[in-house]
Amino acid sequence: MTIRPVLALSLAVGTPLAMAHAEDFTGKTAAYIDWAVKNCGAKGSDQEHKLVEAVNASDKGHAAFLAQYTAQYQVKELSEATDDPTKRMAKCDNLKDWYGPKGERQAGLLVWDKPAVASSGATPARAASGGKKSRRGGAQ
Repeated sequence: MTIRPVLALSLAVGTPLAMAHAEDFTGKTAAYIDWAVKNCGAKGSDQEHKLVEAVNASDKGHAAFLAQYTAQYQVKELSEATDDPTKRMAKCDNLKDWYGPKGERQAGLLVWDKPAVASSGATPARAASGGKKSRRGGAQ
Protein backbone atom coordinates (compact mmCIF):
# COMPACT_ATOMS: atom_id res chain seq x y z
CA MET A 1 0.00 0.00 0.00
CA THR A 2 1.40 3.39 -0.89
CA ILE A 3 1.04 6.51 1.18
CA ARG A 4 -0.78 9.51 -0.26
CA PRO A 5 -1.54 8.42 -3.81
CA VAL A 6 -3.12 11.81 -4.54
CA LEU A 7 0.08 13.72 -3.89
CA ALA A 8 2.87 11.24 -4.51
CA LEU A 9 4.85 12.15 -7.60
CA SER A 10 7.51 10.29 -9.49
CA LEU A 11 10.49 12.19 -8.13
CA ALA A 12 14.08 11.15 -7.60
CA VAL A 13 14.57 9.16 -4.40
CA GLY A 14 17.65 9.38 -2.26
CA THR A 15 18.55 13.00 -2.86
CA PRO A 16 20.47 14.74 -0.07
CA LEU A 17 17.44 16.96 0.58
CA ALA A 18 15.15 13.98 1.06
CA MET A 19 17.62 12.14 3.24
CA ALA A 20 18.30 15.19 5.42
CA HIS A 21 14.75 15.20 6.76
CA ALA A 22 13.72 11.57 6.27
CA GLU A 23 14.40 10.68 9.90
CA ASP A 24 12.07 13.47 11.10
CA PHE A 25 9.33 12.70 8.58
CA THR A 26 6.82 10.45 10.31
CA GLY A 27 3.41 9.07 9.47
CA LYS A 28 1.96 11.64 11.86
CA THR A 29 3.62 14.45 9.89
CA ALA A 30 2.34 13.00 6.60
CA ALA A 31 -1.20 12.87 8.01
CA TYR A 32 -1.02 16.52 9.01
CA ILE A 33 0.29 17.44 5.55
CA ASP A 34 -2.50 15.50 3.83
CA TRP A 35 -5.12 17.08 6.04
CA ALA A 36 -3.76 20.56 5.25
CA VAL A 37 -3.85 19.82 1.52
CA LYS A 38 -7.47 18.66 1.70
CA ASN A 39 -8.74 21.32 4.10
CA CYS A 40 -6.52 24.40 4.00
CA GLY A 41 -5.75 25.05 0.34
CA ALA A 42 -2.13 24.03 0.88
CA LYS A 43 0.07 21.97 -1.41
CA GLY A 44 2.78 19.53 -0.54
CA SER A 45 6.19 20.91 -1.50
CA ASP A 46 8.69 19.12 -3.73
CA GLN A 47 10.67 18.39 -0.57
CA GLU A 48 7.63 16.72 1.00
CA HIS A 49 6.93 14.68 -2.14
CA LYS A 50 10.50 13.38 -2.11
CA LEU A 51 10.17 12.33 1.52
CA VAL A 52 6.95 10.44 0.77
CA GLU A 53 8.59 8.72 -2.19
CA ALA A 54 11.54 7.71 -0.01
CA VAL A 55 9.17 6.14 2.52
CA ASN A 56 7.18 4.38 -0.20
CA ALA A 57 10.37 2.97 -1.73
CA SER A 58 11.68 1.67 1.58
CA ASP A 59 10.71 -1.63 3.13
CA LYS A 60 12.30 -0.59 6.42
CA GLY A 61 9.80 1.16 8.66
CA HIS A 62 7.07 1.42 6.02
CA ALA A 63 4.50 -0.51 8.08
CA ALA A 64 5.15 1.64 11.16
CA PHE A 65 4.91 4.80 9.04
CA LEU A 66 1.58 3.65 7.60
CA ALA A 67 0.23 2.80 11.06
CA GLN A 68 1.21 6.25 12.38
CA TYR A 69 -0.35 7.91 9.35
CA THR A 70 -3.64 6.06 9.68
CA ALA A 71 -3.88 6.60 13.43
CA GLN A 72 -3.12 10.32 13.19
CA TYR A 73 -5.47 10.98 10.30
CA GLN A 74 -8.36 9.55 12.31
CA VAL A 75 -7.74 11.44 15.58
CA LYS A 76 -10.50 13.52 17.10
CA GLU A 77 -8.45 16.71 16.70
CA LEU A 78 -8.51 16.53 12.90
CA SER A 79 -12.07 15.23 12.55
CA GLU A 80 -13.40 18.06 14.74
CA ALA A 81 -11.39 20.62 12.79
CA THR A 82 -12.79 19.24 9.54
CA ASP A 83 -16.37 19.74 10.73
CA ASP A 84 -16.01 23.15 12.44
CA PRO A 85 -14.91 26.13 10.29
CA THR A 86 -13.41 28.01 13.27
CA LYS A 87 -11.40 24.98 14.38
CA ARG A 88 -10.40 24.28 10.77
CA MET A 89 -8.99 27.80 10.36
CA ALA A 90 -7.09 27.50 13.64
CA LYS A 91 -5.67 24.09 12.67
CA CYS A 92 -4.68 25.42 9.24
CA ASP A 93 -2.84 28.28 10.93
CA ASN A 94 -1.08 25.80 13.23
CA LEU A 95 -0.01 23.61 10.33
CA LYS A 96 1.28 26.60 8.39
CA ASP A 97 3.33 27.59 11.45
CA TRP A 98 4.64 24.04 11.81
CA TYR A 99 5.27 22.99 8.20
CA GLY A 100 5.05 26.15 6.08
CA PRO A 101 8.01 28.01 4.55
CA LYS A 102 9.28 29.10 7.98
CA GLY A 103 7.89 26.13 9.87
CA GLU A 104 8.79 25.53 13.50
CA ARG A 105 8.74 21.74 13.24
CA GLN A 106 9.84 20.97 9.70
CA ALA A 107 10.02 23.98 7.43
CA GLY A 108 9.12 23.84 3.77
CA LEU A 109 6.83 20.81 3.62
CA LEU A 110 3.72 22.85 2.82
CA VAL A 111 3.24 25.75 0.44
CA TRP A 112 0.27 28.07 0.00
CA ASP A 113 -0.69 30.03 -3.06
CA LYS A 114 -1.15 33.68 -2.31
CA PRO A 115 -4.86 34.53 -2.28
CA ALA A 116 -6.02 36.60 -5.21
CA VAL A 117 -6.89 40.15 -4.27
CA ALA A 118 -9.61 41.82 -6.30
CA SER A 119 -8.34 45.32 -6.99
CA SER A 120 -11.20 46.46 -9.19
CA GLY A 121 -13.98 45.76 -6.71
CA ALA A 122 -15.69 43.47 -9.22
CA THR A 123 -16.94 40.11 -8.07
CA PRO A 124 -14.64 37.22 -8.95
CA ALA A 125 -17.10 35.86 -11.53
CA ARG A 126 -17.40 39.21 -13.26
CA ALA A 127 -13.69 39.87 -13.07
CA ALA A 128 -13.02 36.53 -14.76
CA SER A 129 -15.56 37.19 -17.52
CA GLY A 130 -14.44 40.74 -18.17
CA GLY A 131 -17.54 42.19 -16.48
CA LYS A 132 -19.93 40.82 -19.11
CA LYS A 133 -23.45 39.81 -18.15
CA SER A 134 -25.26 36.70 -19.30
CA ARG A 135 -28.63 36.80 -21.06
CA ARG A 136 -30.34 36.37 -17.71
CA GLY A 137 -28.67 39.50 -16.34
CA GLY A 138 -26.19 37.79 -14.00
CA ALA A 139 -22.45 37.60 -14.24
CA GLN A 140 -21.08 34.94 -16.58
